Amino acid sequence: MQANTMIMRKTVKKSDLNSNGNLFGGELMKWMDQLAYDFASKIIGNTAVTVQVKEINFLLPAWEGDKIELYISISKTNAASIELEISSFINKNESKAKHSQASFVMAAVNKSGKPIRISTEKTESA
Repeated sequence: MQANTMIMRKTVKKSDLNSNGNLFGGELMKWMDQLAYDFASKIIGNTAVTVQVKEINFLLPAWEGDKIELYISISKTNAASIELEISSFINKNESKAKHSQASFVMAAVNKSGKPIRISTEKTESA
């Protein structure tokens, strides 16, 4: 795995399901947001906050017991924010199917919650 990527693995539990019996989209969004926070904070070297969710495309339903892998990488950076691409895949019987695709924008903040400049050196070396 490259230094500028991160993976999160989840198993869909009964408590993650919607009324149709598949993974609730809000639960997937929560996982993505947690991954974006963890990754951006590591890359930026500071606390990060979600500024924008540009889009989330749900491609396949996931069911109880499905194993989900979420992959994140940097799409682009500037002095104020970092844009991240997140893809999720369902792993079943040694095959992998793309489950969703999303784009999140994160910003660095100080202890008071005020935006701070992102060092391009940190994001380039990631």
